[in-house]
Order: sequence, then structure tokens, then C-alpha cells
Amino acid sequence: WIAAAWRRSEDDIHAAAGLDGVVFVRIFVFSIRLFAVVAVVGVGVLMPINFMGDQLRLIDFTDLPSKSVDVLSISNVLDGSNKLWLHFSAVYIITGVACYLLYYEYRYISGKRLEYFMTSKPLPQYFTVLVRAIPITDGGSVSDAVDKFFKEYHSSTYLSHTVVHQTGKLRRLLNETEIMWTKLKNLKYVPQRPSTDNPPKKFLGLFGRNNPIGKYQKRLEDLEENVRMEQSDATRRREIPAAFVSFKSRYASANAIYIRQSDNPTEWQTEHAPDPHDVYWPSFSTSFMERWISKFVVFVASVLLIIVFLLVVGFIQGLTYMEQLEAWLPFLRNILEMLVSVHRL
Repeated sequence: WIAAAWRRSEDDIHAAAGLDGVVFVRIFVFSIRLFAVVAVVGVGVLMPINFMGDQLRLIDFTDLPSKSVDVLSISNVLDGSNKLWLHFSAVYIITGVACYLLYYEYRYISGKRLEYFMTSKPLPQYFTVLVRAIPITDGGSVSDAVDKFFKEYHSSTYLSHTVVHQTGKLRRLLNETEIMWTKLKNLKYVPQRPSTDNPPKKFLGLFGRNNPIGKYQKRLEDLEENVRMEQSDATRRREIPAAFVSFKSRYASANAIYIRQSDNPTEWQTEHAPDPHDVYWPSFSTSFMERWISKFVVFVASVLLIIVFLLVVGFIQGLTYMEQLEAWLPFLRNILEMLVSVHRL
């Protein structure tokens, strides 16, 4: 399958896996090109120089197989030798090639991305902005506040808006419907047993058989009816201070996102509208302070995790250089001696 995958063109990969698949393949292409240059420089230039180093005379050729790696490494070049400049030059060459390849791949992927946006069908989320922390005046509604604000400050580009409502019951019904539909789908794919293997299950075992498919279908129909009824009443539910605001052009939506809409940074916060399948409805009920605290907690937890990881790695690495640690930190000598004596006991 690897050979078949490499025979595919980028257009085929783009059609099957999208732009993300093309970028993933280009990562491998970049790595192959870079390591090819490193292999040519390392094997064709540096290894012969290291092999002809001045320290070959200090190596016992009777034990050459066990020291072959040392012969081909930079450790075979004497300190202060002019041959070290070749190693420095090789590092600069590889770095320059890596930077050029990164620039080339970045320009290539940027062109592909622009081409994708120019040729793809415009989607509603490209023209829509998610607005949070909408201030509400006494006696007013979120819808009226959004309509008044954007008609005043974005009158030429503002198109429409949709206010988010409290729909916890509807979400629960949708989740239950999805679970029931999955169970029904899996049950239909299971081979049914003969009727003789399905004994009566109802009153005194005299009549009736257990029909799980029919039971799930009936439950699914009831859930679909409840969902339709709840959807019809969704607009009358309590409004949440968040709305999806649509504009007449992408440029207008981008301006609304990257330009602060209010002097108060906690009000009229704008961001990119997520794709329909990426919307997480419970997050709309959170306030600005709750979202800020969540981000801060995640940041602190990430920093602590990195610090703990570095401490563990540093401790393990330090165990391999005990002599240097004792020279740098003399107080560790007594601690290590105490640990050794305890271990012996």
C-alpha cells in the first residue's frame, strides 16, 4: 500500500483527503529532501574527513570493529584542527538548505491554501462571526441589542443574525436520538437467529416474542417527534448573550473579528464562527470571566506539566553524570553516600 500511495498524485490526495492530507504528505517530502542533503554532506564529505583524522594512529586496529563508529565521528579530529571548519561549514550549509526548504514548502502550501479558498464553494461560516458577551439594556433583548449595534457600526456590510437560545433539553434529546439510532443500526447488521431460537418473552410465555428492532424504531420515532416539538419552541426559550452575525462579504466578517468592537474588552467579543459540526453549545452559556479562568488554568497546568517533565528528565540524565554533579554540587556527595549505605543495609 505504501508504493500505491506514493504513485498517487497530489490532486488525487486532495480529492480524497482534502488539503490537510496534502500538507501531511508534504511533511514527508520535506523530510526526505532534507535528510537526503544531510546524507550527501555527511557520508560524502564529513565521514571521509573523520576517517582520515590524525587520531587514527591512536586507535588499536585489532579492535577496529568495536571502534568503527568513533573512527567515523568528529571525535577522530584533533582539537584545533583546521578540519573542524569543514564541520562548521557543513552545519551552516545544512541549516541554509533547511531554511530554504521550509520557505519553499511554506510558499507552496500557502499557494495551495489560497487556491483552495478561491475555488471552493463559499460556506456560511466564512461570512459569519460569533459574538459573545452581548450587553443587554433593561427591558431589551439580545436580538434587539445585536441588530441595533451592527446596524449602527456596520450598516453597509451587516446582513443578519441568529441569537443562541437555552436549548439544554433539545441537546439531550438529540444525544439520546443519536444513541438510539446507533443501537438500531448496529442491531440491523447483526444476523437474526431462527424463530426457534427466539422463545416467547411475554405473558406466561404463551404468546408474543421480543422484537428489539421494533422497540428501538418506536422509541426513535417518539424521540424524533419530541425533537421536532422542541425545535419549534426553541426560539421562545431564554436567550443567551451570544449570537451568530452574518455579513455580506468575507472582508467585512474579517474586519469584525480583528477590530475591537467596544471600549470594554469584556463586551462584544468576536471570533471566527465554528463549522456546524464543531459547535459546542454548552460553552455559549459561560461568561467572559469563566472562559478567562479556564484558559488560565489550562496554561498553568501546561507549564507545571512541562516543569515536572523537565525535572524528571534532568534527574535521570544527572544519574549518568554523577561525578560532574558531585563536582558542581558538593553537598550531594553526603546524600549519595547516605543513599548507598541505606541501600546496602
